[in-house]
Amino acid sequence: GLLYGAVPSLRTAVNNQFSSTKGKVLTLARPTYLPVHPVRVTANVDVAGHPGQLTADEFTNTYWLAPWNPAKEPILTMTFDHKVDLNKMIFYSGVDANYVAYGRPAVLHLVFSNGQSDTITPEDTVKPQTISITHGNGVTSVEFQISSVYPGNSGSTVAITEIELFALKL
Repeated sequence: GLLYGAVPSLRTAVNNQFSSTKGKVLTLARPTYLPVHPVRVTANVDVAGHPGQLTADEFTNTYWLAPWNPAKEPILTMTFDHKVDLNKMIFYSGVDANYVAYGRPAVLHLVFSNGQSDTITPEDTVKPQTISITHGNGVTSVEFQISSVYPGNSGSTVAITEIELFALKL
């Protein structure tokens, strides 16, 4: 304690070390996420005028609309131009302007290019949902397979407005 008070260079070194360690601890306590943007988005099925790429256009007034058939699950594939670690997503289910008109995903099965998968059960809400992703490390693509739906009022369809993906900033 006496040396800290008496030797300015020691005090500066201790303060710098403390600030650096404090910053690292705070980063771990409050992680920061960076957006991850796909270079290509495709869907195995869609309704005319509502293709799969609308889930990644960064607008909430457009949406992917697909016929719902449990024998032929709608699948959305997002492809990246390099390997990414997917940790979180913000999921916008259904169509905000007419939420109950179309079905909404009740179960999403994510299949990653690294051979692993994750199953997500979104809430049936018009509000954006932040959802943790597991097993999405070192991937170049992810498939979103819609395995079950919350039914809508206008037939056998399912809609997703937007999917925003994020990686942990290291």
